[in-house]
Amino acid sequence: MEFIYEICHWCRCGGTNIVCGLVDEEGNIVAQRKYPTDAHEGPQSILAKISMTIEQLIEETGIPGEQCIAVGMGIPGLVDPVLGFSMRAVNLNWRDIPVAAGLSKLIGKPVYIDNDVRMYVYGEAVAGAGRGYDYVYGVTIGTGLASAFVQHGSLHHGHRYMSGEIGHVPVEHVDFPCNCGRIGCLETIVSATGIAKQARVRIAKGEASLLTEWYPIRQIYRQARCQKPAMPVMH
Repeated sequence: MEFIYEICHWCRCGGTNIVCGLVDEEGNIVAQRKYPTDAHEGPQSILAKISMTIEQLIEETGIPGEQCIAVGMGIPGLVDPVLGFSMRAVNLNWRDIPVAAGLSKLIGKPVYIDNDVRMYVYGEAVAGAGRGYDYVYGVTIGTGLASAFVQHGSLHHGHRYMSGEIGHVPVEHVDFPCNCGRIGCLETIVSATGIAKQARVRIAKGEASLLTEWYPIRQIYRQARCQKPAMPVMH
């Protein structure tokens, strides 16, 4: 296969999974790979895995290294896209990590980072469901909860890059602890992990359910259509 166009790496480092891939100049995904984040191993180990995965994808696809011009990376939490720092990612236990510089040193390519949800929503705005619209707002529910807003093709970052961090809005009468250190953040109940946690709590209190020892969010969602405790949890 002959590649005559430029290729960019992309990577999404989430609290649960990492997805790395190669994308061409028209936005087509050439190759990708997904694997567990293993956040407990720390940022240096995670960046090393990402670097190794990128090298493997280049080797497997046969793309000349010089045609791979840069890396775009999405990270949960507070991100400074100008300095290339992960300022705080509570679901990864990261604080003030120079991600862009660290990964760039490993792979020898420029690295550009931003909040992962902003990357999602920007992608939808320029090449997906939001293409052609002046205003695009998106919400993602995963390990945590966050949102992003694109106006006339530009991302809105807000003061200190905190725009869209709806997962840490406090909610009355919610007493679940959040990874940020506070109690009752919205993402403790409105997230994949939060929904699964609520299911565990309800079953521990003796409510009947087909759910057993493990509560994957897909299983809870399927049962939300027909059975308690999934129904109250999902609603």
